[in-house]
Amino acid sequence: MVYCIEPKGEFRKSLMHILESCGYASEAVPSGKELLEVLKQHRPELILLDYDLPGEKGLEILDVLRDSFEYVQIPVIMVSDTNEGFRKAQCFDHGADDYLSGTMGRVEMMARIRAVLRRAERYKYGDECVRIQ
Repeated sequence: MVYCIEPKGEFRKSLMHILESCGYASEAVPSGKELLEVLKQHRPELILLDYDLPGEKGLEILDVLRDSFEYVQIPVIMVSDTNEGFRKAQCFDHGADDYLSGTMGRVEMMARIRAVLRRAERYKYGDECVRIQ
């Protein structure tokens, strides 16, 4: 299951359509606050989290996920309508596993999602990791 926290209706529908056409089940979650509630019941394989959530910041939700022992291993891909370098760097510095922009093509989006899921599987099943501080 992939949770999609993206308030922009058309972009969310597009992301979910891409995921489902490639065989991934997806579910829209309306807000970061609601995501934290839903996570208490079910752990997804991946979270697509919008940078610009209404009334909250995607980076703040990402920080909560990364600071929580329960959720730190769930891969998170940040989503934004801009491809701005500073914004991408912020997301990676806060612990995002990747970054998708609305300007990306479908093929690249799916390749990035598959790559993040592959890395998560390796980590889940104990491949050795090197942590660079």
